[in-house]
Amino acid sequence: MLLRFSVRNFHSFREVQTLDLCAVASCKERLEENTALTFGGRTRALKSAVIYGANASGKTNLFVAARLFRALICQSFPLDAFIPVAPFLFDADSRTKPTEMEAVFTIGDIRYRYGFSATREAFLKEWLYATSADTNRTRTLFLRDGSSETPVIDVGASFPKDANVLVERTRPSALFLSVCAQFAIKEAESIVSYLINNLLWISWDKDLHDGARYTMDCLANGREVEPIETFIRQTDPAIQKIELQDIGTSDATDVSPAKRKRLCFLPPYG
Repeated sequence: MLLRFSVRNFHSFREVQTLDLCAVASCKERLEENTALTFGGRTRALKSAVIYGANASGKTNLFVAARLFRALICQSFPLDAFIPVAPFLFDADSRTKPTEMEAVFTIGDIRYRYGFSATREAFLKEWLYATSADTNRTRTLFLRDGSSETPVIDVGASFPKDANVLVERTRPSALFLSVCAQFAIKEAESIVSYLINNLLWISWDKDLHDGARYTMDCLANGREVEPIETFIRQTDPAIQKIELQDIGTSDATDVSPAKRKRLCFLPPYG
């Protein structure tokens, strides 16, 4: 479960901006309804949050940053490709500094803190910490410092020893976490799998298509359809249910089956 996401020096954000989903201890109203226990019952996290503000105040950029965070972990970029970060440009100092992103999340009874800083050419720093709910002790899984001519990745004693041989295989433009997952380091696989399958930033913005993709995947696999339809009916009474329909142009061999489908919103009549 996501607890916090932070970003610094990205698009319209010069200073650190944090989306914090940890419940405030002083607020007891409708606590059970609006929060969920995680991290072995030690932490209460909000089930939902609202981001609001004036036009051009950065709401969309927060989603863009979060989606990029996930994409950088999930994708492997070619050798000649740049890392698609974009620093805050309205400050001479910020233009030359790296973009920084970090997420705090729980998988079972373990709370992870993972983040990195990057320029368009390389990942300069990367860190991964894990805290057990049983002991509340934090272990350092790895630390990366690529700010010098000879990048250093220090693998912690509690991380699998097999990861040590992957240090030299990690390109400056690749994340060590992603490399470890690709080479079947189990804890890294678990983290990357969680971020791919659970850290979905659902929005209907024209540039953010996770909402449509997630809904189409649920319909195609027959999972979570009823909760999605219930939510949609609450937001728009003119919609009764949703279903996948063929577009009807499936002759082209280069069109994937997924692209031959579209979401159809059905009214409560007819």
